Amino acid sequence: MRIIDAVVGFPMILLAIIIVSMLGPSATNAVLAIVIAGIPFYARMNRGLVLQLRHRHFVQASLGMGLSQRNIIRLHILPHLVRPQIVYGTLDVGYKILAMASLSFLGLGTQPPTADWGNLLAEGRDVLAQAPQVATVPGIAIALTVMSFNLIGDWLQDHFDPQYQSSLPIDKGD
Repeated sequence: MRIIDAVVGFPMILLAIIIVSMLGPSATNAVLAIVIAGIPFYARMNRGLVLQLRHRHFVQASLGMGLSQRNIIRLHILPHLVRPQIVYGTLDVGYKILAMASLSFLGLGTQPPTADWGNLLAEGRDVLAQAPQVATVPGIAIALTVMSFNLIGDWLQDHFDPQYQSSLPIDKGD
């Protein structure tokens, strides 16, 4: 976890730029760099959840009943990790889309003539004064896509998190 903590100290996009510049500019390397740069956040979240769950009564009872650690992980720990991963994953997709577009905009991601929102923004930069729609349409598409994934993530959080639901004010129609 010390290595993970050290990696978290770098901004994710900077780490992705460093990785892709070492591997060479391509779509595959950009995706690989974004995934590698995102792993520490998932690792820290999982570790925190496991540390919380290991002291819960149902885990302690399973240990007392003689279940092996492998079975406790499979039956009790992993099911509790799935929901937060789904929620964080959908919220994180928007950031990954922005990171991929940023790398392509900088020339480190998808290479022309392959179409990519980052490439389209980079091409639109040259003709921004004459035809602003060339850059604004891909920008709006990125914004709408990221916003859609964030809304889905918010809905999933509302749907899956019982603590959040129980804290919502209830309108009794008074």
